Amino acid sequence: MTEKAVQYTDLIKDVRDDYLNNPRKNSKIELKWCESETEKDLCQEINLWTYWQGWQYAKDEPEIKILLLGQDWGNPYNYNMETVKNIRKLNQGITDTQYLDNCDLTLREVTTDKNLVELFKSIGYPQIDKKRYSDLFFCNFSLGYRTGSQSGGMTGRVMNQDAPYIKKLIEIIKPEKILCLGQKTANATLKMLFGKVPRYKNYGSLVDSKKVYTYINGDVHSTVYPLFHTGFYGVRNRKGGLDKHFEDWSRIK
Repeated sequence: MTEKAVQYTDLIKDVRDDYLNNPRKNSKIELKWCESETEKDLCQEINLWTYWQGWQYAKDEPEIKILLLGQDWGNPYNYNMETVKNIRKLNQGITDTQYLDNCDLTLREVTTDKNLVELFKSIGYPQIDKKRYSDLFFCNFSLGYRTGSQSGGMTGRVMNQDAPYIKKLIEIIKPEKILCLGQKTANATLKMLFGKVPRYKNYGSLVDSKKVYTYINGDVHSTVYPLFHTGFYGVRNRKGGLDKHFEDWSRIK
């Protein structure tokens, strides 16, 4: 293995070991590593979302143009089991499997994924639902998995516990662009990379300003884009709805 591959696989092990010993929680949610008594190795990447784009990074070590950062993956044992089935197939070496195979994108709980398919089309990736692009990498900022509710309850304090791991990931894959889905993810990313969250009237005003942030550290040179989340509430909360999301994404090309 190359040095970069070792760094990536070591990072996965460090995250797994940390979560097995130190679950993240507050009064509303608890996040653990995605293991059960019958399944010890469901996630063999840094994050289950990485099976969508970024799978087998350690093997190929491609140059990454876009790192997409979400908030957290959710609960892998009570949600969208087709996706989890596809992840298991990839773990078994069935390499022609895609993350979204057999998933019904009309369901409200997969609104995030459905909208991402369309938004990535608009910036030059026409088939993220049907193929993996070597220069894309998907991950969530919070690297644990919910044991209960699929959404709600996340706080900056919980997310910030994984900031050292996300920063290490950025140092390894060196993305040109970092797309932050949602206010919590953007705040956590900006605080991690720049030491503080910029002041803004409301999150909509920050995104409307079209301001991006340039992170330079050694040979890492990344442009950070605060964006609205693409899920049901993110679309509803964005003044202008999904059409406004497309406008927000148009500057990423």
